[in-house]
Amino acid sequence: MGQTPGKHGVGFLVKKYLAKHIIGFYGVSERIALLNIKLPEYKDPWTIIQIYSPTEQAETETMSQFYQELNKTLQTYAHKNAIVMGDFNGQIGERQWDEDAIIGPFTYSSKPRSRNGKMLAGFAMENNLTILNTMFKKNKNRMWTWLSPDGKSKNQIDFIMSNKP
Repeated sequence: MGQTPGKHGVGFLVKKYLAKHIIGFYGVSERIALLNIKLPEYKDPWTIIQIYSPTEQAETETMSQFYQELNKTLQTYAHKNAIVMGDFNGQIGERQWDEDAIIGPFTYSSKPRSRNGKMLAGFAMENNLTILNTMFKKNKNRMWTWLSPDGKSKNQIDFIMSNKP
């Protein structure tokens, strides 16, 4: 789903054998898409929401609108089991004292949490989602998901969250 050629856009690649299990697809915007699927091994359907968040340079209002739309999508279309994943363009830094339910002990960086990282953590807390990337120990060289153009800085800005960790 995308409207700006060469910019933004989200979508899904689905294995052929799973195509017949898709209940619905909703292209919400060029930054949010949702797939409802009834996986053969599970009693209840799953909702997978794929996102591409505005960057840290975006206006605060743009970020607020994005998260309002994401919240509305989750509340309106999601089934009992939900996964929200994608490029959140934010660094979450270390887990805070009250975040054990949403952030695990294995974060990529001890840098301060960015503005987008704060919004991501708030969204996870509000919707009872666990940031799964932080729950499992991984080699630091395998955790980063973004490399600066000059090759000197690495960050983890892509996350997978679920209400069924």
